[in-house]
Amino acid sequence: MSCKIFLSLFLLLILVCSASSADQTTQRNNITLGSSLTAQPNQNESWISPNEDFAFGFQQIRKDGFILSIWFNKIPQRTIVWSANRDNLVQQGSTVQLTNFGSLELRDSTGRDVWSAAASGSGVSHAAMLDTGNFVLTNQKNFYLWESFHEPTDTLLPTQYLGQGKELVSRYSESDYSSGRFHFRVGDNGAIEFSARGFPVDSDSYNVVYELNMLSQGNGMQVMFNQSGLVYLEAQNGTIIEWLTSSNSIFSKGFYQRVVLDYHGVFRHYVYPKDDDRNSRGWPSGKWSQTSPSIPKNICLSIKGLYGPGACGYNSYCSVEIDGTPNCQCPIGYTFVDPDDKMKGCRPNFKAQNCDEDYKDVNNFVMYTMENTYSHYGDFEATSPVSEDWCLNYCLVDCFCALVIYQNDSCWKKKIPISNGMRDYSMLGKAMIKVRKDSIVTSKPSNHSINSFQETLILIGSVLLSSSGFLNIVLLITSLVLFFRLRRKTSITKPCQNMPKMNLRSFTFSELEKATNGFQEQLGVGAFGAVFKGVVQLGDNNTTSAIAVKKLDNKKMVKDGDQEFKAEDNTDFLFMIT
Repeated sequence: MSCKIFLSLFLLLILVCSASSADQTTQRNNITLGSSLTAQPNQNESWISPNEDFAFGFQQIRKDGFILSIWFNKIPQRTIVWSANRDNLVQQGSTVQLTNFGSLELRDSTGRDVWSAAASGSGVSHAAMLDTGNFVLTNQKNFYLWESFHEPTDTLLPTQYLGQGKELVSRYSESDYSSGRFHFRVGDNGAIEFSARGFPVDSDSYNVVYELNMLSQGNGMQVMFNQSGLVYLEAQNGTIIEWLTSSNSIFSKGFYQRVVLDYHGVFRHYVYPKDDDRNSRGWPSGKWSQTSPSIPKNICLSIKGLYGPGACGYNSYCSVEIDGTPNCQCPIGYTFVDPDDKMKGCRPNFKAQNCDEDYKDVNNFVMYTMENTYSHYGDFEATSPVSEDWCLNYCLVDCFCALVIYQNDSCWKKKIPISNGMRDYSMLGKAMIKVRKDSIVTSKPSNHSINSFQETLILIGSVLLSSSGFLNIVLLITSLVLFFRLRRKTSITKPCQNMPKMNLRSFTFSELEKATNGFQEQLGVGAFGAVFKGVVQLGDNNTTSAIAVKKLDNKKMVKDGDQEFKAEDNTDFLFMIT
């Protein structure tokens, strides 16, 4: 009996100590009224969650610009998941305080109110940074009167949802956290949509909408992100309408997770492996990895409308990478308005065409063709049915025309600025853009960062422009004589190993890229890649020659492809001076 009494007393003591310890832990992680944080450079003052995964405080964005935010505390990059003053950075010395009256207020260094949390009701007793990444203001009964999960910026975390009337707004750029160009929102009628904002004014004036699921309308939809890493559309009755990420629960342990509306408008699920967890072994360490296809899969084709520039800026065109990232590029004769912000669009680097017919400025312009390229809306004239040559000249002689789209015997004329430009191999049409002749020489490729190590082979040659056999023979003899002379003058000429009995000039990748203006004008597509038009200078007398450059595609090369390519090259691409 005495042993049972002793054991009971011992268990009771353990329960009391455990309860006391839990109370102390809760108390230690609660943020009491009157607490505050100050924005200071190179300081780590913050309010941290019990598991230390998340922190609330100031992060320095630029030299004298601080943002009040929540971030992943154990990740070296300190990835921000929420912010209070993204559009109004504060200076050193600014403070955030949980006042004695229970309000959370952000004041700049002059004491001016910048932001405050609008808590519902009254009676805030304390604040807390939770293990989920949610920052809350609570009362004595631990009822949440305000929480950051209900005021998202561009990110959702596990256990967070996006209800009707709520939205994510992308940040402006990779390093600029201010409100950017795209929405992802749940409308009041339950419609789930992506849209381009009426930037910089937050409005719907662009009316550029990509709807995710038509079944969502009228069903009280919300976007759910559960603890297992699954993101899906859920109806008001709890029915799952559509999965937004792959239905795989391997990320429930061993990973930090987030879904983000990236600055370029693509919605993605990311994971980051925890260093001390066996469940994340084998994953790339030290970086966020994308786990599911981007939404939408091709934003270049999805975001377009009567108003606004589209997925990229005005006078540019959009092409999508393998991972769904849009790539904004300038056409030939155009350069980026801001090379550090390519989504701002492009501007012509030449003087506009003079409309005075007597001036005959039309002779100073040429039309360049861009295959598989289209531009929606912005037409000021359309004609059908017409030939491609007629369409080209139709724009060339019109001083107001900047570009024409030709498809299915139809011709659409467009003027500056050009909007909704996109390039995709699923498109059958082509764009023909008008540029000054002298601007082509000075133009630099807009956005062709090609790694030469990833290119398998680039061979050059010239296409015989004449169908006359006699002229071809004369050109062949002339070209051989010139090549032998060049061989004696330069040390970089060497025999081509793949084509015995012929001597070819070797070109570097940068020379070819410059000669083709960044591989802008495509002549055609062969068995192993595309052929581009270019111009090179031969010798020391400023003599120029038209060439064709074939860029091989790794994916199209097969085991016996080398021999096949040699045969094709010997028949179709004799190196000629034209």
